[in-house]
Amino acid sequence: MKSTKFKKTAHSLTEMVVIIGIVALLAALTLPAYKNYVIKARVSNALEYLNILKDTLLQQRAEFVPAGTFTFGGTDRTHDTKFQVTTDDSIWGEYYYWGPGTYNGIEMVCVLVNGLQGIDGYAEFTVSGGVITANGTKNRICVRTYSNDEIFNHDCGRFADETRDIPLEHLPVGCQCSSLSTASLGSC
Repeated sequence: MKSTKFKKTAHSLTEMVVIIGIVALLAALTLPAYKNYVIKARVSNALEYLNILKDTLLQQRAEFVPAGTFTFGGTDRTHDTKFQVTTDDSIWGEYYYWGPGTYNGIEMVCVLVNGLQGIDGYAEFTVSGGVITANGTKNRICVRTYSNDEIFNHDCGRFADETRDIPLEHLPVGCQCSSLSTASLGSC
């Protein structure tokens, strides 16, 4: 009988440390990029819902529904109300209206977004019994609507420079108004 010799091969401890170091380095380099990708995807998704709210609001104004009331999901909303937009509580809406003389008589719709971990200072809003019980921080994007000579326009960005709004570096180019509450109409 022939005896077959097997050659034993193994990795040395040094080789294993080098491999673990390379894997750790790759993870350290890709994790921030992955977090930014997730933030951009969630903000993009939220902007789709924000556009639905904006288009609904503009449609109602085009149909001469008076300012100060916003109907979404079959329910009338009034100034400073929050409402569920998605069934999983990941996105909620807000409606604001200030009459003439206050903030230029504008209307604003906003979305609150959960799942933006990776933004410094971010905190999720919390929902209990169908009501937002805590607003969270750095989770809001807004659109201000207005009309000039019956032509409807809008600006997109942060409500104001405050802790509830998503930082501008996480918003797309067309949504870069730093303070919708104080910027002149059409300036963003």
